[in-house]
Amino acid sequence: RAVEGQAVAPQTADVGGRTYAVKRQVVVPQLKQKDGETVYIKIVDLIHKGKEIKDATGVLKAAQLCTVINLADSRHYMYLTNAVLEGVLADEYPGGSYIGKSFAVKKLPAPEGKRYKSLEVVEIEETDGDK
Repeated sequence: RAVEGQAVAPQTADVGGRTYAVKRQVVVPQLKQKDGETVYIKIVDLIHKGKEIKDATGVLKAAQLCTVINLADSRHYMYLTNAVLEGVLADEYPGGSYIGKSFAVKKLPAPEGKRYKSLEVVEIEETDGDK
């Protein structure tokens, strides 16, 4: 999905002595997350089904995605959600009320004998640093 009307980097491009403003970011990179890593994100849109792609066995599958702002670099990314995160957000933030909120999401290794990855999810908010 293209991202319009929000800050993306870079915001301008100087080409041949002329300056161009970024109108929209057409390709949004994927935010990669390793086991044990915590990402700090602000969710921009609803979790939605991505394009169906054949997996290694030839079965069509679609990832669940949402656009986020990585708070570490203020850039937009596509974030692949798993069933655990999708379920937690749907239960705790009905009607998509997680949009516009910020979270620390730590990806944990799969428990022994399980295929799914667990997560630690904490809602965070910016403070002025004086508290």
